[in-house]
Amino acid sequence: MLVYEGAFTYFFPTEDGIGTPMPVYSLAFKNKDIWPESLTEPNSLYYNDIFEVYIEAV
Repeated sequence: MLVYEGAFTYFFPTEDGIGTPMPVYSLAFKNKDIWPESLTEPNSLYYNDIFEVYIEAV
C-alpha cells in the first residue's frame, strides 16, 4: 500500500461525506482474491487508487 503525500479533494460533495480533502491510497490486490481464478493470470495484481473514505479495515 502507498499513501500519496498530501490530501486530495473529491470534486463533488456526495451523501457519503466526500467533498473535503482526504488522503488517497494506492492499493494492490491479488486478482484471484477478487475474481474467479479461471478468469485471471497467475501471479498478477490489480492496482487501484482510492479515497480514504472508501477503505474499510479488515
